[in-house]
Amino acid sequence: MIARTIRGRLTLWYTAILFAVLVVFGAWVDVVDSHLRVADLDAELRRAGATVAAAVGDEMNEGASLPEAAAEAYKEFGTGGRLLAMRDEAGAAIPGLPDGLPDLVPTAAESATFTRGGEDWRLHVGRHRHGTAAFQVLLAEP
Repeated sequence: MIARTIRGRLTLWYTAILFAVLVVFGAWVDVVDSHLRVADLDAELRRAGATVAAAVGDEMNEGASLPEAAAEAYKEFGTGGRLLAMRDEAGAAIPGLPDGLPDLVPTAAESATFTRGGEDWRLHVGRHRHGTAAFQVLLAEP
């Protein structure tokens, strides 16, 4: 049924314009929300990585080598829904520790997204130094 009056045509145009504005606004809200959630996840992974690095530093202050300190920190923090890996300065896995993370290491940024088992994971790489030992803490969460 085609509206033949001016009033009917204006009502259809107003309805179409209102619908388009609501769709664009909804898409914008979704994009902003997505960016905020990723930023929050990055901040949480950054804080958790700093906590793990501090634990490694504490173990090294007690005289442990980097592999020993990393193993102790892994025992303490290597549980939950996150993946944790620790690597040396060059990015090689520290012997004796599980490393289920891909070799994807962000070069310019410290965070990246990778797919594992059909699920997107957010990866944070923190580069730390304690005395002369440099190491990386990698944390990932779906």
